[in-house]
Amino acid sequence: MYVPTCNSDTVLQALQDLNYHKEDNQTLLLLVAVESAETLHTLINELQQQQISFFGAVFPQLVNGNTIHNKGVIIKILPLLTAPILISLKTDKSLNTSLLASTFEQVAKPTALLLAHGEAFDIANGLAKLFYELGNTVQYVGVQTALEGGKIIGVFTETGMLQDTMLAAFLPQKANVKAQHTWKILAGPFIATKTRQNLIRELNWKNAFEVYSVVVSQQTERPLLPFKIEKTSIQFPLGIYESEQELKVRKVIDVTERMELKCGGNIPEHSILYVLRFDKERLKEAIQQIVMDCCKEMEGKKQHFFTILSVDSHLFHTVEEEVNLLKTTIAQHKMELELQGVVSIGQIATCQNGFPTLLNQSIVGLSF
Repeated sequence: MYVPTCNSDTVLQALQDLNYHKEDNQTLLLLVAVESAETLHTLINELQQQQISFFGAVFPQLVNGNTIHNKGVIIKILPLLTAPILISLKTDKSLNTSLLASTFEQVAKPTALLLAHGEAFDIANGLAKLFYELGNTVQYVGVQTALEGGKIIGVFTETGMLQDTMLAAFLPQKANVKAQHTWKILAGPFIATKTRQNLIRELNWKNAFEVYSVVVSQQTERPLLPFKIEKTSIQFPLGIYESEQELKVRKVIDVTERMELKCGGNIPEHSILYVLRFDKERLKEAIQQIVMDCCKEMEGKKQHFFTILSVDSHLFHTVEEEVNLLKTTIAQHKMELELQGVVSIGQIATCQNGFPTLLNQSIVGLSF
């Protein structure tokens, strides 16, 4: 359910309308639009007093049906397998997942819903830590939240707002997850001959910024300035090549004093990279593929379809255009779907090898 405000009285009334009872051992998922986050602390306090179990995150925008919202909250009532676990992204503390293993034996393939706040390389390490414990016994899907316009966009639970943390909640049903990007190859391949986490020091044994700036400058017909790189580089992300898989998109977000490229996710050393550019036809194909792949196994059944869109979409098209394409594709195939979603800085999805990966400037869909 979508409600237009984060006011505690409105949310509590919505819970009554949804026939929510805390005695049923169900947990609330609250997806809050950033312009309503000012009243979030009051809502958290009220839910604490009511002894209601909940978790959630704050996003730049929400999707509900055909509409994009800058305010309000989407409320989901979830039957979780266990209480959500918190993974600190700034420590090496190991996870205690022994109880999860025995719980998962009773479910074919549960879904791990991940809400992460932190730097890209910290999130990548957190995902690796979780995969080391659980492997491909679960389906991974989630989002990266961040700072937006000076306002905190983070993860929260009954204890309050959390920074540098990844929350993992486990749903008993398997979700169909599909990730696609909307880019075409502009230049490459390049070999990432020297990297460190999300920093690229060398491409093809040359300074990474120099190689990248040549490609971008040829397209923009003006020099690429290191101190203004994000305004231009956001239109020219990098794609990591992996055999028989979609390119993994990495946004270039900054240049270090050593002229290294700082990316929105880890770059494996010696990986093959391409410079990309937005392709409108690719957008249509990506959305059609996402809807078909997510929903083909559940034809004839009423489904919930959830989409995770990129906050950078406004540079090339509106988020509304993506939502309209989703609705059109759903209607063409006569699917009975409830469409909701969020706009986020980063998207998390299971790759073909079962490993959860942080993506940039991509679209993720899931149905359940």
